[in-house]
Amino acid sequence: MEDLRQDVNSILQEDVCFPQPKVVCDEENIDFHNVRQSVFANLHKQSSTSRESIRRWGVLREFSQQLCDMNTFSLATPESFTQSPYKDHFNDIVCNRKEGPNCDWARSARYRTADGVCNNLINSRWGASNTVHRRMSPPQYQDDHSMPRGWGRNPAMPTPRDVSERLFSAAGGNETPNDDQNSLFLWSFGQFLDHDLTFTPTMDEDGRIPQCCDDLHKNNISSGCFPMVRNVGGDEECMPFMRSAPAEEPVRPKSCGKDFREQINELTSFIDLGNVYGNSYLVSKAMEAGVYGLMTTSNEGRSLPRGNPNDCKNGRETDSYCQLAGDRRANEVPTLGLMHTIYLRFHNLVAKKLKLLNPHWTSNKIYMETRRILGAITQHITYNDWLPRVIGHSNMLYYGLYSTTPGQETRYVYYDTADPSMLNEFTTAAFRFAHSAIPAQLTVNDIKYKIDDILLDTSLIVANDGKDLKSVAKMLMSTPSKRIDRDFEEAIRERLFKSDGRGLDLPALNIQRGRDHGLAPYTKYKHICQQPFVGLPDHDEDSRRILMDLYHGNINDIDLFAAGISERSVSDGIVGPLFGCIIASQFQLLKYGDRYWYENTRSHPNIRFSPEQILAIKSMTFGKILCDVFSDDYDPMTEIPQDIFQLNQESSMNCADPESGSRMNLESWREDGGVN
Repeated sequence: MEDLRQDVNSILQEDVCFPQPKVVCDEENIDFHNVRQSVFANLHKQSSTSRESIRRWGVLREFSQQLCDMNTFSLATPESFTQSPYKDHFNDIVCNRKEGPNCDWARSARYRTADGVCNNLINSRWGASNTVHRRMSPPQYQDDHSMPRGWGRNPAMPTPRDVSERLFSAAGGNETPNDDQNSLFLWSFGQFLDHDLTFTPTMDEDGRIPQCCDDLHKNNISSGCFPMVRNVGGDEECMPFMRSAPAEEPVRPKSCGKDFREQINELTSFIDLGNVYGNSYLVSKAMEAGVYGLMTTSNEGRSLPRGNPNDCKNGRETDSYCQLAGDRRANEVPTLGLMHTIYLRFHNLVAKKLKLLNPHWTSNKIYMETRRILGAITQHITYNDWLPRVIGHSNMLYYGLYSTTPGQETRYVYYDTADPSMLNEFTTAAFRFAHSAIPAQLTVNDIKYKIDDILLDTSLIVANDGKDLKSVAKMLMSTPSKRIDRDFEEAIRERLFKSDGRGLDLPALNIQRGRDHGLAPYTKYKHICQQPFVGLPDHDEDSRRILMDLYHGNINDIDLFAAGISERSVSDGIVGPLFGCIIASQFQLLKYGDRYWYENTRSHPNIRFSPEQILAIKSMTFGKILCDVFSDDYDPMTEIPQDIFQLNQESSMNCADPESGSRMNLESWREDGGVN
């Protein structure tokens, strides 16, 4: 025990950048919980997968077990919590802070605002919609102001199309390798989650997108165009590209004093289901039916309501059924429409149950409480079922991302000094990792659909009055995801959103977007995350050779997305070490910087969930949501895998048996005056 104590005390001497409520061991006089957080949350002292971090975790695990055996520690009272600020490593990088409203009124407000304002009572616009992306590193523009690296056919920089052709077409036109562990639901849920967190608007010209490959706009960066131009066999190839809109007044105050181009996140940064309910008051009200707390539907409650017919046109007939959702991208691909419809149906199921429990509640009360419950369930599923498969168990531990085990007292503490706003590196590069998982085709009811043929086509979702939705869900459960690596399907490299026989190149667009946003090169972020980069040790030999050849041997020019997506994955996740660091950093800020986080039992009594309600939330999985959603279907699902993100499971849930625990228990939401 004495040797262990010396090890722990040596760790205590290191900088603790994420103070938590103190768990004091009386006999040993050691602040154990702070020690634990120094391992989990010290963002950039070392690689999260290094031997040293694992050793440190092993020391603390052994020490904590001995303390538990001795029963010698207890939680301190909230009044004695340390007031030391969370050391946010990114706060000094960008000035994002338009002065917001006074938030005294929101201290006890039970529900989030639709636009995220006043989640943070001190910095009211942190995480709110229409605010500036933050950065892990200062931007790198070609002119140190706004011109992207590679503008003007800079010979030192390969065109993104050349990078895509050399680096991302390793499959040679064949289908890319499957992931034998994860189902395609992992990709679909990730896309849905991404659309809850971020949307960066592009520039336009009098409300119209200019033709970026015509002579008027091709070489005129002031038009907002930044096309990908290259020479192919003596002919010029041009792929259009619109720059993201710059952040200007009133989003970015003149007092900022930093003269470089920044970009906007139109959405709230929080996991709050803004993509379902909307990120503004007006959109939120449009989704509300106004009776019994229900959302607006069509096809007798089976489908999303009809929206703008231009949202899913894509050159097809004008009478396409375009779905209306809280996010304008709901029509991009049928699997995304599936996710939106699942949440629509689940909302209405929960709302009906709450109405039975509490018939005295108003329609608006039921609607808002249902949104609150669904948001909490989504937070839990994201952090405990989905995210560990992406970044790995080691990163989850290192960054303190797991929720407390059901039945145990939560140790979560909200930090008003943690800014959860989206990191530019996260939205523009790291969280685009799942583009590598997109398959070339989907097989539904034994019919094969090419992915490039069903983009912006909702027929799979709304056909047969929405009764075929279950078939798409079954397909996602049983189909393997594509492996996350540098192999991209040709369909999304050459035929994305094709029109008149021509399409776009998704991974090339990602590289171009990174340059448009002024993302620093790959090596800068490896340095920030304390990961080795000399000689590209996290890449296989072929990737190293191709990258060094493309960038003329200059490792410090390599684009973040190009090198990040081509890293070997961590041993217990699907992304590489660098994307793991960036993604974990963002999700740590989203968790500890959200006053409405579902485990925040120290918030105002009007806001927090009861212990019984938290237990009910933590009992939920996405599979259980599917059981509920398809229970009233004309052909209900009877069996669903315990974990829909895992492929080829032997264990399953019996959806037809209400005693199997496959449905959510809402009894703890019953109020006085409710039905007995």
